[in-house]
Amino acid sequence: MSLLVLQHCVRDYIVFSSILLPLLLSQHLHIIMSFEEISHISDNRAETKVYTPEEATHIYALIHEIRAHGTPVSSATQQLRQLEYLMKKVLNQRLHATTLIQYHRSQCILRGLRITIKPMLFKFNRQFMSKWYAILNKCSLEVILLIIEVSQVIRELEAEIHELQVTSLDGDFWQMSLDEINRKLEEYTKEERKMCKFRQDTIDYKLDDVYAWAEVYTQERVKKKLNHLRPKKVRFLRRTL
Repeated sequence: MSLLVLQHCVRDYIVFSSILLPLLLSQHLHIIMSFEEISHISDNRAETKVYTPEEATHIYALIHEIRAHGTPVSSATQQLRQLEYLMKKVLNQRLHATTLIQYHRSQCILRGLRITIKPMLFKFNRQFMSKWYAILNKCSLEVILLIIEVSQVIRELEAEIHELQVTSLDGDFWQMSLDEINRKLEEYTKEERKMCKFRQDTIDYKLDDVYAWAEVYTQERVKKKLNHLRPKKVRFLRRTL
C-alpha cells in the first residue's frame, strides 16, 4: 500500500515539474523580469520621422513645379466627362497642397490637423503644458508636410490628362477656353474659402486660443450628453370625475 502511494507521489511530482511549474512561471514572468529584460522581448521600436528644412523646401518646389507644367486640355465631346473629372481632381489636390504649404511656411496649424492629446499628469503646470503643446505642434507640422509630400500624385493625374489631350484633340478652341474660364472661377471661389479658414486659424494664434476651442467644444459635447442621459421628470395629472 505504501509503495502505491509512493508511486502516485512520484507521478504527481513529475507532472507538476514538467507541465504546471513552467506554466505558472510563464504567467508570472512579468513580475520577475526587469524593465530592461522586458524591453528585449521584441526588437520592434517606435519609428520616428522628422523633416529637415531642406526637405521641406524641396517638397514645396515639387508642388510648384507641378503647377508650372500643367497643360491645357482639349474638350473633345467623347472625353468631356472624364476630362472634367480629372481636371477637378487635379484642381482640388493642387489647391489643397498649395494651401498647406502656406500653413507650413507660416508655422500655423489648421484646426483639422491640430493634435489635441491631453496629458494625464501635470495638467495645471503651466511650464509643462507649454512644452507639451510645443511637442504636439511639431508633430502636427510634420503631418502637414507629409500630406504635402504625398500630394505629388497630381503628376499621375496630369499624365492621364495629357494622354487624353493627345488622343482627343479636335481643335475645338472655344469650348476649351470656356473650360479654362470655369476652372479659374472655381479656383478663385475655393481659394477665397480657404483664405477665410486660414484667416480664422491665424486669429486663433493671435488670441492665444489654439487649443482652447477644442476644450470648449469637448465640454459642450459632454454637457449635451449628460443632459440627454438625465432622467426626465414625468407628471401625472389627477383626473377629476
